[in-house]
Amino acid sequence: MSDDMNVTTTTRTTMTTSDTKRILLKYTIIPSILLSIVAIFALDLNAWKTSDVHHFYFEMFAVVLAAIFAFYCLLRAYKLDDRFYLFFGLGFLASTSFDLFHAIVAFSSAGNHQFLQHFIPQTWFAGRTFISAMMVIAIVKYSYNNSLRPPSSPNTSRTASPHHNDHNNKRQVLPLPPFEEKKESNAYANSDSAFSSHSFPSPSLRSIVFAILLLVFTSSIVFILSLFTILPFVTISNDLFHRPYEIPAIVLFSIALLFFYKKRAYRANDVFYKGLILSLIVDIFSQIIMSYSAASFDTAHNIAHILKVIAYSINVLSLASSNIQYNVKLKEREATIRQQYELLQAHEKIQREFINIAAHELRTPIQPILMNSEALMRKLPENERVSIIARNAARLQQLTSDILDVARIESQTLKLNLGRFSLKQVTLQLVNDYKEHIVDKDKVKLHCQFESDQDDGSSSDGNEIYVEGDKARITQVLSNLLTNAISFTKEGAILVTVEKKKDEKEQDAVLVSVKDTGTGIDTEILPRLFTKFASKSLSGTGLGLFISKSIVEAHGGRIWAENNSNGKGATFSFSLPAHQTHIQTPRFNTYCEMTK
Repeated sequence: MSDDMNVTTTTRTTMTTSDTKRILLKYTIIPSILLSIVAIFALDLNAWKTSDVHHFYFEMFAVVLAAIFAFYCLLRAYKLDDRFYLFFGLGFLASTSFDLFHAIVAFSSAGNHQFLQHFIPQTWFAGRTFISAMMVIAIVKYSYNNSLRPPSSPNTSRTASPHHNDHNNKRQVLPLPPFEEKKESNAYANSDSAFSSHSFPSPSLRSIVFAILLLVFTSSIVFILSLFTILPFVTISNDLFHRPYEIPAIVLFSIALLFFYKKRAYRANDVFYKGLILSLIVDIFSQIIMSYSAASFDTAHNIAHILKVIAYSINVLSLASSNIQYNVKLKEREATIRQQYELLQAHEKIQREFINIAAHELRTPIQPILMNSEALMRKLPENERVSIIARNAARLQQLTSDILDVARIESQTLKLNLGRFSLKQVTLQLVNDYKEHIVDKDKVKLHCQFESDQDDGSSSDGNEIYVEGDKARITQVLSNLLTNAISFTKEGAILVTVEKKKDEKEQDAVLVSVKDTGTGIDTEILPRLFTKFASKSLSGTGLGLFISKSIVEAHGGRIWAENNSNGKGATFSFSLPAHQTHIQTPRFNTYCEMTK
């Protein structure tokens, strides 16, 4: 086992090293070689000179690209509640403003070489320092972090998104499919560990962030002062470097790239992260080449502007590719979820069909058992054993009927045969029948009480109380409630009341209550009393009340239960509309047939 773990660890290390080398070569070393050639060409400051018009066009290209990139970054930050994209969006939004102001003022001041000689480099410094500082904050503090995660067990949960926020998400967001680690990096999948980037930054990191924020503030001040003041050493006489103010941006872009590799952010399966490496390399060389510039519109100045446009273009294209990648992955996951849902539905259908078949198959042998046991009871004088057979067969018959009803309810095929009938007569008949079920008739009394006074006589006939519904199903509900009351009442009384009431909508309704003096309802069971299998009784399945609730709700009524205020027993009640204008089906579809 230990050897296997060592082999696995070695394989993961090899994969990680190989992946890093490949990314380093493809996105850093090769572009650096090509850009070094460009930097050598830029040393000849007189090789390619342009005018303020060309400078204006360069900057306007950059403005358009930065605005597009900022918009999509802020949009993604809002959708994902992600500070990584928030800082990128804010940084490029500010850069858009800087570049636009820089271009307009420079173009409007064409010919004023003394003003442009300090305004252009100072505002370039301010804008580039600002954007590089924001990129460092985004990458150092909020980017995908895969560098410090220890190996986790296969059962460890994965992170929803690699862009970690150091605050609690108030809005539930959909995890982005493409933003996952590659398959070979599953060993680092535990985002909830103590090493996760959710942890607060260390004191040294806080100092870095504070210093960068100070740079952001300083660059903003410099940008404003550029309209009125010439800063010292904006340009210096040197054989190679003429603009020392480009050094802070070079350092910041380099820090961003360093932390990008340190956190192994390149391992995110997201095209944007790959493009970000390339754009950082281009930005670094853009700043290096700009530091060569001795005057506005010389070779180094022009190439640096073009490289800035290229870097912005890379960001826009990589983010667009990332969005396409996201949409593809999202559709794949939606298809997977849809397929799983269909499989689940098929499984549930098979389960319902099995219950249906099982209930029918169980019912088939019960009827002859009952018929023969009843015949034996009539013929044999000693019928105690036969009575046991009959009683248990009846119990089995009730169980199969309940299972069949549950199957019909869940398969949305419960059938109601609607008609007008006397609820009073149904109640009287049931109460008389159930009096025979009471074992100790001296200790338990069963009564019924009716209130049939009507204002308009529309739903009563003499002393009768009429409702419209399925007579057999309503009888089943009342029978279930009476069975429960008798089962849990060993001494006292059971009172069944039927009365006319107004419901919550002030519509005519019939209220039926069964009040007993038994043991009451267990407080643990009460909240889920009308759900399937909610029973603490060894002799009950908990299906009766679930079926009763479904039947009552199918009639547009409601059912409830509560313990009596005196602490003895419970009261089960249900209400039905006095007039059935339509059948309400809150839980399932119902097939209805009207009978006369």
